[in-house]
Amino acid sequence: MQEITIILNKLDKQLEPLLLSKLLIGGNMKLTIEQTSDELRQMVDRVVNYTFEMDLTWEWPGGVAFYGVSRAYDVTGEKAYLERAKDWLMSI
Repeated sequence: MQEITIILNKLDKQLEPLLLSKLLIGGNMKLTIEQTSDELRQMVDRVVNYTFEMDLTWEWPGGVAFYGVSRAYDVTGEKAYLERAKDWLMSI
């Protein structure tokens, strides 16, 4: 369990700039992101890949994880994310 917590903490730290940019853009705050758009895409891609490697069933945790994948598609337009999700759905 400690290993999972460490992994999740690392993912949170990697995604923090992206999440903050999505949360704060609609407000009146100025946001400075130190990562390039390519670096942010790479972070999102790592999280999506990690999600598909998890042992998920169609229960609440899986739904939340795949909602995250759908949001990653919304943000990046990466069609491979949708294809992988479709393949996963067809396999259950």
